Amino acid sequence: MNIDESYKSDLLIPLKGTVGVKITDYLSSLKNKGINIQHKNGLVDEKFIAHFELLVNKKIITNSSGRVALKSFGIEIGTNRHLIYWDCSDIMLSEEHPLNHQVTNTVNINGGFKGVFQTGVSNQILETPNESIVKWLSNNFVNVFFTVVAGVIVFLIGNWLNIKK
Repeated sequence: MNIDESYKSDLLIPLKGTVGVKITDYLSSLKNKGINIQHKNGLVDEKFIAHFELLVNKKIITNSSGRVALKSFGIEIGTNRHLIYWDCSDIMLSEEHPLNHQVTNTVNINGGFKGVFQTGVSNQILETPNESIVKWLSNNFVNVFFTVVAGVIVFLIGNWLNIKK
């Protein structure tokens, strides 16, 4: 069977941005995206299992057990080529997979950004009005006031205790 790179990528999408997913949730997500897992008669879809095995064998996806066999992912192909699956360990993208390392840069224009935009990541620019600090202080005045007063009191008591020694 030829490897369909687009299909292989589609199999990874439910794992993107997750720490771990149960196999039943993963397969449900694939079904909801229109990916055929098994035929109506219960037989495994050959394209699915071939691509899933490839992802497992190349260690693009891993599981919490650390093993590479399909059974350790909670998938088994019966003697009649029926698909059997159960929740046994969480599956996830391997640490090395690029989908697992997407970075979002948020830049505050008024904050004097001193960095570099990176390619291959999501970059977002936030423009905040100058009065945002004043607005925040007015909304949080009581908390700020009492925090400052408490800090001054602790400082004065500390100095007073040092003078008494």
